[in-house]
Amino acid sequence: MDIEYKRSMGQSYMVIEPELLYTGYEDKMLANNQLKCLLKYYSTNSNGKVNLWYDISGKRSLRDYVEQELLDEELLYKIMRQLKLAYMETKRYLISDSHLYMTADTIYLDTKNNTFSIYLCYLPAMDRLQEIGLEMLFEYFIQVVDHENETLRDLVYDIYDGVLSGRESILSICEKLEDELHEEGDEEKCESDTGLEPIADWDPDNREDIEDNGQDSEKSVEDIAWEKSNKKAERKQTISEYIKEKMAKLFPKKEKKIEISTAEEPDNEDLYEPTRLLTETYCQGILKCENDMAGADMLVQKNHFTIGNLKGNDGYIKSSAVSKHHARILRQGNGEYYLEDLNSTNGTYLNGRMLAYKQQCRLEAGDEIKFADVLYHFY
Repeated sequence: MDIEYKRSMGQSYMVIEPELLYTGYEDKMLANNQLKCLLKYYSTNSNGKVNLWYDISGKRSLRDYVEQELLDEELLYKIMRQLKLAYMETKRYLISDSHLYMTADTIYLDTKNNTFSIYLCYLPAMDRLQEIGLEMLFEYFIQVVDHENETLRDLVYDIYDGVLSGRESILSICEKLEDELHEEGDEEKCESDTGLEPIADWDPDNREDIEDNGQDSEKSVEDIAWEKSNKKAERKQTISEYIKEKMAKLFPKKEKKIEISTAEEPDNEDLYEPTRLLTETYCQGILKCENDMAGADMLVQKNHFTIGNLKGNDGYIKSSAVSKHHARILRQGNGEYYLEDLNSTNGTYLNGRMLAYKQQCRLEAGDEIKFADVLYHFY
């Protein structure tokens, strides 16, 4: 399903053309009641072609948010908890699960004023969107999760497997994440309060003999720990095998073709590159600020260079008109640079033309860039 992004009358919209439009109770109910957890939308009809326009002004897609934040257990739980609250609200209004389009690009966040609110995309179209959405959502989490964090990696894959088999729902996923966080919290508390490692983490190879008290039928604390440790190791090995299998399906390796060149060795003069004309211009990734009071010059030294009025960005602009996460510059391996707007409130302009959200435009030396009201030149 294609998604476009457009700006109109100072507002930013996500535009979707549904394959089959549903009209019924939900459509009439939402026309008179605006649910806080759903993106506001309206429909247009031109020559029989229906488009749904969702207002995403001032919001960030889940994909954009996660790309700038570290996806850990707490953030994953935070996201799923907000999804749970939104899901429960739609249930109160009898909104069908199949009409909630939940992907990393259709779930939006409002993080202004230290809030964290989630907005879902109500799409009265094709069936089974809820199940497809959860599947696509956790396929995305698999791609962005830190695979060095084995606990979180195994958890995400376990949930993904449950979604595929129909065992997991938003409610059950939240419960599983709550249990995981509580378990980690209890382990940390155990370590800090007693200075001892949790039983589940004892090394079975360093077991000490315990005197026989004549109760052969009862298991000692260390025996229980031993069994738990073995079960945990077996489960970890099973999940690791499952991860390798899923990773192979999601990201198949490309076969490398080995080509043997039979060409003759070139002359030494062929090894030299042609002389470059002085009239040719090459971008060096320099943003020169023309508003001295708003910011300083910037040097793009990363492949994903974020710009905004929040100091956590790679490029900081001191202007209230600039959004916290305003835009970014993407540096390609071939030396090319691309400018992309991050759904900023007051827009990003390239040579006087406003960019749509997620629109990537190639930069040339001497280009004029305006982040809201702050002017830069790119070199």
